[in-house]
Amino acid sequence: MITINLLRNQRVNERRRQRGLRIQALASVAVVACALGACAYMWVSLDRDLDHWKVEKRAHQSRLETLTKRVLQAEALEKEIRVLIEKNRKIRKLLAQQKNPIRLLDHVSRSLDPLNLWLVDLQAEGSRVALNGVAATRQDILEFTKNLGGTDFFHAIKIVETREEANRPGLYRFTVTMVMEEPTYAGTHS
Repeated sequence: MITINLLRNQRVNERRRQRGLRIQALASVAVVACALGACAYMWVSLDRDLDHWKVEKRAHQSRLETLTKRVLQAEALEKEIRVLIEKNRKIRKLLAQQKNPIRLLDHVSRSLDPLNLWLVDLQAEGSRVALNGVAATRQDILEFTKNLGGTDFFHAIKIVETREEANRPGLYRFTVTMVMEEPTYAGTHS
């Protein structure tokens, strides 16, 4: 009869099985360790990214506050511009509605300043105007006519006469003629 020792095979099989279980346990521990390492790396990486995004968020919030202030300033300026445009429109409307004598005196008085020149007589007949006056120098008379020509209200300005006063040396009597015309004001529509 033949005897077979089955125990030896069982022991070999048992050892193989234990070795396989150890390898599986070590492999499982290694996989778990790798997974934990990967999780730790991801956590650190995400934490760094979160800090970066927090800093960037603060920077954007600061910029947003600055831009919000600028927008409010721009809106205030736009409102002020609209108010000024409306005031300008009203002033132009009033200027267009002024009567010629008022505008005549206004333009003449503006042309006098800061010259050493005095008007003695002003005659207006229709659109023709004649001015008589006295000036300290002939240069003041020329400046006066130049100032009158700088308006859109007078044209055909002529110095008719300049002569030195006989009883007051150093003073010049003058006569200036001109024609009034209606000025055009931009933006005046009724």
